[in-house]
Amino acid sequence: MQMKQEVETRRLDIKEQVENRRIDLQQQELLLKQRMDDEKIMNVDLTQLNGDQKIFYSMLQKQIIARRLGSGNT
Repeated sequence: MQMKQEVETRRLDIKEQVENRRIDLQQQELLLKQRMDDEKIMNVDLTQLNGDQKIFYSMLQKQIIARRLGSGNT
């Protein structure tokens, strides 16, 4: 009986490790997507935009810079 319990405990531990790894990978994927989106916004040429667009993208760029500097990820 104890052997079955140990096997079940080990199975649950492995299942938990797999789930934790899946969550880590999802977080890394989201972070990569955000960085790619940030890069697109940072590369927008403000000189080619109208006034409202320029204000909008300028604001987004400032938010990205603040977020990146605040998190220590430069």
